Amino acid sequence: MRSCLPFATPALLLALIPLALAPEASAQQGAWSRVPADPGSPRWTQGLMTFDRTRGCCVAVNGSDVWESAGTTWHLAASVPNTGGLGGAFTYDWGRQRALWFGGFFFYSNTLLEWDGTSYRTITTAHAPPPRADTAMVYDAARARTVLFGGWTGPTYLADTWEFDGVDWQQVFPLASPPGMSRHRMACDLARGEVVLYSNHNQQASAWLYNGTTWRQTPPGPPTMIYPAMVYDEARARTVLASSAANNLPMSTWEWDGTTWTHAQPAGPFASFSTNGAYDSIRNAVVLVASDGAGPTTLTWDGSQWQRATPFGRLWSLAGTAAAYHAPSRATITFGGDLNTFGLYTNECFQYRRGGWQLLSPATTPSARGYAAMAAEPSGDVLLMGGRNLNTLSDTWRWNGTTWTQLAPANSPTPRSHHAMATDAGRSRIVLFGGQNAAGPPLAETWEWDGANWSQRTTTNAPSPRPNAAMTYDTVRGHTLLFGGGSSTIPFTDDLWQWDGNTWTSLATATRPAARGGGQFTFDPNGGVAVLTGGFVYHILGAYVAVTDSWTWDGTTWTPITGTAPGFSTYGLAIYHEELAATIYSAGSSTFTLGEDFEFAFGSIAAVTPFGSGCPGAGGPPEITAVSVPRAGNSQFAFWLANAPASSFAFVGFDWTTATIPVGNGCTAFVPAPVFSTAVTNAAGSTLVPFPIPPNPTLHGLVLFGQGLTLDPVGALFGIGALTGGLRIVLS
Repeated sequence: MRSCLPFATPALLLALIPLALAPEASAQQGAWSRVPADPGSPRWTQGLMTFDRTRGCCVAVNGSDVWESAGTTWHLAASVPNTGGLGGAFTYDWGRQRALWFGGFFFYSNTLLEWDGTSYRTITTAHAPPPRADTAMVYDAARARTVLFGGWTGPTYLADTWEFDGVDWQQVFPLASPPGMSRHRMACDLARGEVVLYSNHNQQASAWLYNGTTWRQTPPGPPTMIYPAMVYDEARARTVLASSAANNLPMSTWEWDGTTWTHAQPAGPFASFSTNGAYDSIRNAVVLVASDGAGPTTLTWDGSQWQRATPFGRLWSLAGTAAAYHAPSRATITFGGDLNTFGLYTNECFQYRRGGWQLLSPATTPSARGYAAMAAEPSGDVLLMGGRNLNTLSDTWRWNGTTWTQLAPANSPTPRSHHAMATDAGRSRIVLFGGQNAAGPPLAETWEWDGANWSQRTTTNAPSPRPNAAMTYDTVRGHTLLFGGGSSTIPFTDDLWQWDGNTWTSLATATRPAARGGGQFTFDPNGGVAVLTGGFVYHILGAYVAVTDSWTWDGTTWTPITGTAPGFSTYGLAIYHEELAATIYSAGSSTFTLGEDFEFAFGSIAAVTPFGSGCPGAGGPPEITAVSVPRAGNSQFAFWLANAPASSFAFVGFDWTTATIPVGNGCTAFVPAPVFSTAVTNAAGSTLVPFPIPPNPTLHGLVLFGQGLTLDPVGALFGIGALTGGLRIVLS
C-alpha cells in the first residue's frame, strides 16, 4: 500500500528540478555496474541460526560465514573458520551472553566455541561430550543451562544427554530417553519450562519433551519433515516447527502449545527443505530463513501464515538455463537448467523485474530440461525450442507473459541442444543455428521461425558445425551476429559471422576476443554495439572454466571493455533489458550458487551510496536500501525500508541538497527540505517504496539525497519516530 503527499511526487520532483544544477561528469563509454543485491537474506539457507539477546540480532552461521540481522536486513559479519565446519549445534547462552557452537564434521569435533560478534573463542572445559556431528542443543532458560542431545559419530547414532552450566559439561542420565538420532531440532518452551525435540530419524517422525529429569514423548503430531526449523514463539507461547517434505514443495507449519500439536498452516510458501530460524525477542517475531525458489528469503510468522520480508530474490546459477526478454511484461524470462545431479533438470521459470528475480508458477510449463534456446517473437512473446533432459528434444513452446503453450508447427528442426537463437527484428524472424543432436555430432543447420512454422535455410557458406555459439541481432546494421562456440569435444572458435537473411559472411579481424563457447551476446542500441560477455573453455584438467572478459563490436572493430567487470561465471547468462536500457548479466560461481547481477550500459554513472547513521526505534535504527539502478526511464526503481514497526506509516524524503542537522537524542536529519513519499509497512516491518524515474535525458548526472523516517512510539526522534541513515543517489 502506498500513497503520496498531495504537494509532490518523486516523478514530479525529478521533472521540475532546475536543469542548471551541476551534474556528475558523464561516462564516455559503456561500463559495468553491480545491481544492488537483495538485502533480505544470507546467500544460503543451510546452516544454523540463533538470536543474540544482548546484541539484539539474529546470527546465522554456516562453516566460516557468519551473517547477522537486526531486523530483516542481513549483512556478512565475518568470514572466519571455526573448528566444527558444518553439522554442529548452535544456540544462545543467556548466562554467558554469547552464541555457542558445538561439534561438527571436522573429524567429528567436540570443541565448544563462543561467538562474540567479531570472532570465535574456544571454551576450555574439564569434561566434554564425545565428538559428534548433526547434533542439536538449546539453552534451557528455566534451569540456566544448555542441553545437548544425540548426534552421529560416523558408525553410531548417539542417545546421550549433556548439560553445560556455563563452566563445564556434565552428562545426565534421565529416567527415559529418545533413541539415538541425528539431524534433529530442539527448542525451549519458556512457558512450561521444558525442552522440545523433534526428530525424523530413519524417516520416523517423533517429538519429545525434557524437564531436566526425564524425556517423554508427545502425542502424535507432525509427520516426516526434512531439515525443519523449530523456534519457540515467546509472544504466543507456542513452539513453531516448519519445513517441507521434499525440495520445492509448500512449507508445512505445525505448532505445539504444551498439550497438542496443531497443523497451523498446511501449505505455506514453496521452500527448500533446508531452513533455519530463531525468535527475535526485540521485535517479537519468529524469523525463518528458507529458499522459496528465488533464492534464500527471510520469512516472519504471524501465527497463521508466513510473511516474506525481502523485496526480491536471486537467480540460481545453473548451466543450460535459457533466457529472453519479454517486452509486453517488461521482464527477462528464464527457463530450465541443469541441476548437475544424476541427469536431473528443472522446469522452473523466473522473471527479472525491479532489480531482482521472481519464481513464476505458470499453469503449464515445458518439461524439465537444460540447454534449450529462447528468443522473442515480433509480438514480444518468447519462443523456446529444444533442449535436453533424458532425451534430446525438438518441441516448440511460446510464453505469453502468463503461461506456456506448446505449438505444433508443420516443420521443426531435428532434436538438439546447445543451439543458438536470435530475433531478426528487421525481417520478423527468429534465426536458429547449430547445436548438438541426440547422437552427439555438432550441427551447422540454419533454421528460421516465421511465427507459425520452422523452415530450414539452404546456404552455400556457413559457420562450421558447433554447439554453444553466441548470437544476437544488430538493430543498427540489420543482421544477425554469431560468435564462437565449442565444447569439451569440439574445438573452441573465435570467428565472427553475420547473417543477412540469405547468406552467412565471415567477419575476420586482427583484434578479436579469445576463442570460447557459451559467450553471452546482446545488442545495446544506445551505444550501437553488440556486447559479448564471458563464456567458457575446457581446461586440460577436465573442467570448464570461465572466460573473464567482455567486448563490444561496432560493425567493424572489436574493443575490450575495461574498468569494473562482473563476476564472470561458466553459468552466466545475459539479456538486453529494453526498459532498463542495459544488458543484465547474472552470474554465480557454481551450480546451486545464487547469482550476482550486473548491468552494462552506455553513459551510466548511476550510483546509490549510503552515508551517515540512523537513530533507533524499538528494534534499532530502520534501514533503507535501493532496489534496481537509478537510471532515467527505469520505472521499476524503488527503495526498500526495513526494520520498522509492523503496519505503521513510513516516509522517504528527498532533496537535491544535503545537510547535517541534529534534531536531538542522537538523531540527525540529512535532507533539509524534503519532498516525501509515504508507505505502510507490512507485518515484517518492511515496505517497498516505488520511485519511478521518468525517461528524461536531462536527468543524467543529477544528484539527489534521501532519508527514511518511520513512526515508532518509542523512537528516539521525539518519542514518535526513528530515522534511517542517508542515501546519495546519482541518476544516469
